[in-house]
Amino acid sequence: MKAPPLRHIGAVAVVALAILAPVLVPAYRSQLALLWVMIVFALTWDLLGGQMGYNSFGNVLFFGVGMYACVIIQRDARVGYFTGLFLGSGAGALLAVALAALLGSGILGLRGHYFAIGTLGLGIAAGELAGGWQFVGGGGGMVPPLFPGVVGSRETFFYYLCFALAALTLPSCVGSTRAVSGSSSTPSATMKTRRRRWACAPRATRRPPGASPRSSSV
Repeated sequence: MKAPPLRHIGAVAVVALAILAPVLVPAYRSQLALLWVMIVFALTWDLLGGQMGYNSFGNVLFFGVGMYACVIIQRDARVGYFTGLFLGSGAGALLAVALAALLGSGILGLRGHYFAIGTLGLGIAAGELAGGWQFVGGGGGMVPPLFPGVVGSRETFFYYLCFALAALTLPSCVGSTRAVSGSSSTPSATMKTRRRRWACAPRATRRPPGASPRSSSV
């Protein structure tokens, strides 16, 4: 019988440690929950910046929109805590996707540092708008409703919630990464094609990938 690949064993070990983490290190449950959120954030940036070649500095905009939408529904919908949390999470995800589709239809036409500057401007503008809008708490932010469970259960609940979100996000990001890797229309794929052509070209006619013909010397 063939032994399972080492990466499968490693994945099982990581999942087991993640499930047992609140028991093994209960004092760090809040920090570990934030770690899973940062892992999701890193996965989204890797897909857009690492695989597609778009250096985006505005991903936090969509995280913020989703979180504000979730807390607003919890605050104003007058439903139970968990009902408001899950309704708000769904609404926040839909709103973030709709906003990404709206902004992406224009900003994805930019390339290189123009795209990076555009996304950076979106993130800064969103922060300024949120800081001056009293409906969402202004500069002081918003306070969500109190968790209804016993003392100590909040950290455990949100740890497993963030872990579940990260576990659901990972397969979709991996699948998207494989699809993007096979595409030839992204900036990163274009640069790889240029590098291959440069490596296969005669030495006397080579020039750095992306350089103009005038800048090359024969």
